[in-house]
Amino acid sequence: MKKEDVIKKKRNRQLPVLPLKDFVMFPNTLYPLLVGREKSIHAADLAYEKGKMIFLVMQKNPETDIIDEKGLYKTGTVAKILHYLKLPNGLIKILVEGQYRATLNQLIDHPSYYGGRIASVIEAKDLDETSDKWLEHLKVVFKKFIEQHPDLPEELFFHLDALQEPDRIIDFIALHVPGSAEKKQTILEELSLKKRLESIVLLANEALSALEVEREIESKVRDSMMDNQRQMILHEQMRVIKQELGDEAGGEFDELRVKIDKAKMSKEAKDKALHEYQRLQQIPDFSPEAGVIKNYIEWLVSLPWKKKSKDLLDLDKARKILDEDHYGLKKVKERIIEHLAVLKLSRQKTQGTILCFAGPPGVGKTSLGYSVARTLGKKFVRMSLGGVRDEAEIRGHRRTYVGALPGRIIQGMKKVGVKNPVFLLDEIDKMAMDFRGDPSSALLEVLDPQQNKNFNDHFIEADFDLSEVFFITTANDKNQIPWALQDRMEVIDLPGYMDVEKQEIAKQFLFPRQCEKNGINPAELKMTDRAYMEIIHAYTREAGVRNLERSIATLLRKVAVRYLDKSLRLPTVIDVKHLGTMLGAPKFLPAKIEKTLKPGIVNGLAWTAAGGDIIKIEVLQLSSDKEKIQLTGKLGEVMKESAEIALTYVKSLLPEFGIESTYFENKTLHIHLPEGGVPKDGPSAGITMVTGLLSVVLDKPVPANIAMTGEITLQGNVLPIGGLSEKIMAARRYQMKTVYLPKENKAEWHEIAAQMKKGIIFKFVVNYSEIMNELFG
Repeated sequence: MKKEDVIKKKRNRQLPVLPLKDFVMFPNTLYPLLVGREKSIHAADLAYEKGKMIFLVMQKNPETDIIDEKGLYKTGTVAKILHYLKLPNGLIKILVEGQYRATLNQLIDHPSYYGGRIASVIEAKDLDETSDKWLEHLKVVFKKFIEQHPDLPEELFFHLDALQEPDRIIDFIALHVPGSAEKKQTILEELSLKKRLESIVLLANEALSALEVEREIESKVRDSMMDNQRQMILHEQMRVIKQELGDEAGGEFDELRVKIDKAKMSKEAKDKALHEYQRLQQIPDFSPEAGVIKNYIEWLVSLPWKKKSKDLLDLDKARKILDEDHYGLKKVKERIIEHLAVLKLSRQKTQGTILCFAGPPGVGKTSLGYSVARTLGKKFVRMSLGGVRDEAEIRGHRRTYVGALPGRIIQGMKKVGVKNPVFLLDEIDKMAMDFRGDPSSALLEVLDPQQNKNFNDHFIEADFDLSEVFFITTANDKNQIPWALQDRMEVIDLPGYMDVEKQEIAKQFLFPRQCEKNGINPAELKMTDRAYMEIIHAYTREAGVRNLERSIATLLRKVAVRYLDKSLRLPTVIDVKHLGTMLGAPKFLPAKIEKTLKPGIVNGLAWTAAGGDIIKIEVLQLSSDKEKIQLTGKLGEVMKESAEIALTYVKSLLPEFGIESTYFENKTLHIHLPEGGVPKDGPSAGITMVTGLLSVVLDKPVPANIAMTGEITLQGNVLPIGGLSEKIMAARRYQMKTVYLPKENKAEWHEIAAQMKKGIIFKFVVNYSEIMNELFG
């Protein structure tokens, strides 16, 4: 074998691979490595036993221990292990000497170590006459760096002087000069010796400049510390002189002390304020702690410890204000008037009231809070709880934290300036919890009339009285509020508006408000009742009136354009015929009712965020080799269980119709709820599923103008449901004639508006047998 072939085989071979984190090894250099990963230890062991040669290459992501070929750079250094030492903690320490640059052609993942197919690279020895000057400059810069760096040993001078070959000098300096691992990897991959020299000169100059700036900063910091010590001594001398002259407190201290005396704080808070005030006098003004203490005292003196606003106790005026601000909402208005009456009769401090307005979006929950404050003559403050995850948002941070502040409850009290405001906690059902705590648990103390007299904020560290605050909370779904929190509040449900109510709200409130916003005189423009109803039915579908107001705003913007553009016809009365050109095509088709339904199809009543809706439950039976039930329509776990209960109950009814109890043994029952992209859950479809199953088994259709809702049990008992008013509205919208409801829901029947009940026969049932006898005989 020729000598050239031996070299070629030696330079193209398999070697153990040692991945490096944030470190690049260069040829012609020595460096100690500490090896700790299991596969890396096995690779070093194998290399030391068989030829001592190992391939060192940097990994791209230093945070991971999972290595693949894409996670390693291609270019590395073949090195020889000169010394090997096992440490007591299981790690090993090796001294390696870089031999030559090489590329990783293939990574081989052995069970116990990484190996690779390694190929050497051919370097270009392309230095010219100018390179000698570059090389001398590089040596001068690096020697200056060694002289100024406190951690580099002087032995590096001698090693550098002993090197003669340019490539060895460049690799030696590249290893020891500071720089990012990515930059050094680029230098390692550069095969042109001239370009490599230029790159390392730039890197060495950058390192020297950074070191000089760092030493300059250290010098300035050291001088500044000496100045601070001098100022501290002078300040202490001045304080002693003031004590001797009887002028201990300066003007700023006097002002702060006056604020403490005038704040009318509780004894606990005043003691804390005076204690911190005395500490403030003892420390220098320029001390960081002085600013923290001043901030704390300023917060204490700015809170409304005793200051109150006078309540407006005129019931007639209160009723007038409520009617001016909101249409309908009889129950809420009655509750506010009751609160006023109690205040007027007692003529003494009463415990703060805590109401929760629960209802779908757009029904006026937040604006009701403003109206309550206006009605009572109280100041108003609002706090949004949507997305709040940190308990400190409620209770504040400890003063030991940098930039600490009180919680948003105390911040709100400072902002409003009185201790008896209306405090609106918006979207209380949207709070969440994570590793920073549970804000809903922190609210338990705030919303408990027995505890909030002594509310303790982590920043204030003194009890603050919240018992005279009128707390109002709002929620879209009261079931999302933790039970313990819900128990502390009086929940008032705000159902969605009927179409007639929406029409009146649009006429009395929304249209005038949008006319003012869009610069239109409402006396010069009118809308017909038919136009209002068309917008409600064809362009919006919601429980509230938010989209209705947006549609009216769109109309008025179109009118505003016509005011200025004389080529366009300006209407004085907006009717249905104008809606198509101004609002575009209708977004919703009119509610349709089918005249007949096939067996197995039943109308169910459902609650949605936009109010109520009719949902058809479809049941189909197919022959199969075994009994099977299939559920589709993106159903939740509770609804799936409800379907299984319905099937079991229907099996128990089969003998009453002369059908064998084994009827379903060779049947596949498919229950489907349309609109499969919409999640559905809850137990209230129970009696609807039973009806659908019986209809398909008996091959008898259910009338298309019948709807029902209620939870079913295995005994056939019908349990109560939620969202009663919304479901009744849906039945009206789809022109249902008969609606079956649970008997237990009759307790809230008086709260349903009489207008919603007209034209529909409501049948309250205790057991499903009552429905079965009427529909199936």
